Amino acid sequence: AFAIGGVAAALLNGACSALRWLRIDDPVSAFGVHGVGGLWGIISVSLFHMEGTVLGRPAQAPALLGQLLGACSILAFTS
Repeated sequence: AFAIGGVAAALLNGACSALRWLRIDDPVSAFGVHGVGGLWGIISVSLFHMEGTVLGRPAQAPALLGQLLGACSILAFTS
């Protein structure tokens, strides 16, 4: 959870900086928090998913592809 949150914080800062550089007004950083952070959350589920034994094993490629397909469908629906 700490690693996922650290990456999310870095992505949030990058998204907010990019919006300022592009001169797009987002006073409450909603795009960075909900858009970029949400997409990272969707992707990180399959990257950090542990299943099976106590130590777990890394997620398989089909899980990542499914998460990416879900993220693309959310982007298409909300655009």
